[in-house]
Amino acid sequence: MKNSNSNSNFNLNNQNGNNVANVGGGNTTINVDEIKRLTLRATPNSPIVNARNSGSSNANDGKERKQSSSVSSGNKTTIQHQQSSPALITGNHTFVIPPLRKTSPPVASKASTITIPIGEKEGTGVPKLNKPNSSETKPPEARQTLQKTQTSPNLPTEKKLTELEYRQKIIQEILDTENAYVKHLNVLIEKYMKPLKEEGKFAKEPISDVFANVEDIYNINSIFLSRLKERIESSDAKEVILGDIFLQEGAHFKPHYIKYTELYQNAQHSLSTCEKSASFQTWTGQALEGAGETIRSLQIKPVQRITRYVLLLTDLIKRTPESHPDYSNLKSSLEKMTSTAQVVNEAIKAGENRQKILDIQSSFLGKMQLLEPHRLFIREGALSKVCRKSTKSRWFFLFNDLLIHASLTSINKYTSHQIWKLSDIRTEDFIHKDSSECAFQLVTTTKSFVVYAANKAEKIEWLKDINQASDELAKKMATFGQLQNESKIS
Repeated sequence: MKNSNSNSNFNLNNQNGNNVANVGGGNTTINVDEIKRLTLRATPNSPIVNARNSGSSNANDGKERKQSSSVSSGNKTTIQHQQSSPALITGNHTFVIPPLRKTSPPVASKASTITIPIGEKEGTGVPKLNKPNSSETKPPEARQTLQKTQTSPNLPTEKKLTELEYRQKIIQEILDTENAYVKHLNVLIEKYMKPLKEEGKFAKEPISDVFANVEDIYNINSIFLSRLKERIESSDAKEVILGDIFLQEGAHFKPHYIKYTELYQNAQHSLSTCEKSASFQTWTGQALEGAGETIRSLQIKPVQRITRYVLLLTDLIKRTPESHPDYSNLKSSLEKMTSTAQVVNEAIKAGENRQKILDIQSSFLGKMQLLEPHRLFIREGALSKVCRKSTKSRWFFLFNDLLIHASLTSINKYTSHQIWKLSDIRTEDFIHKDSSECAFQLVTTTKSFVVYAANKAEKIEWLKDINQASDELAKKMATFGQLQNESKIS
């Protein structure tokens, strides 16, 4: 197809399905379809492109170039759209592009700019359109409407679930999380515990302590999961009853979970001991690829599970009507599970305390026996002790029944200077004549001395903890003495 324009030397050809304009019979061509794709829309009954030879003597030619404000630089031509028809300049030829169809009054200071790469192959250059914010060209009312639309989009709202649907969702969550939990326990046993025990080279490591009684937990929870699955799959959604299963199987949880949490800190400590071995680290690194989680991340899951049961049962009761046949059993299950969770939390604290005392015990030179069933660690820290000739920094350990006065040696071990029973010591808020308000006095049955804390707040904490521990110990001793007297009388 070939089209000739009588006003200019302009030929329109169809090449490979694309309209191409040939100017002046030379080698300068413009892809007309490419210009169309620049979102420049022609007004009705006007040609897409009018080609003008810039070398002609037409007087309007200069005006059109001035109005179009086209700038040609290097191999790029920039067209700024104004009210009059813009022009595309390439080489010695100008192509006038009809004006855009206006949908709002033009803003002269906000002219849009189109950058067209020249000399690139067809389809390889993507023109870049730099437009002002559309809200800037609109009247104030329109801008307010646009802002509301952008800040408050009309998003679809999520369907609100009914009470029954909520209940079904919670029941499914109970089943899904229990299934995932039992799988994690299985991974800990099958991917780590059993292979490590079978490896002869780790016979000297405390492998058994790392896993505590996890096999007992796995067995009781596997039975629990089996009963949950059977009940949920065989019951109508409206009549699913789980309270009796929680009551019956939950009764077996308490002793095993308490034992596990009591041993948890020791299990962590034993794992840290094993990890000092390079061969152990290499082995567990390889095992991780098949297990998906580390021993440490799997160890903590039984510690967290009882608390999760409390949360799930609480949610289920909220969505269960009081008239439902499962309501009473669910309430009883929640009470028993909450009681178990409290005991487990206490066991966790006791395990942490036990491990802390063992760590302190091992930090002393020689043999130091500190671990006792009744003993609780309270605090430790540096206090400056006033001696005869100077003031020396010392380290103090406070327990619920003891106060230890020690110092750190050059080999990073503590040596004990004095161990006092807390029943034989009292404090006085003492301000030394040469000191600030950070000093207090420790009075024992044998001697008294002044110590300084780092600041007043720390001194207050030391005084509070020592006095509180002394008072509680005195109450326990009084109660114990009363019980002994009563037993003698009877």
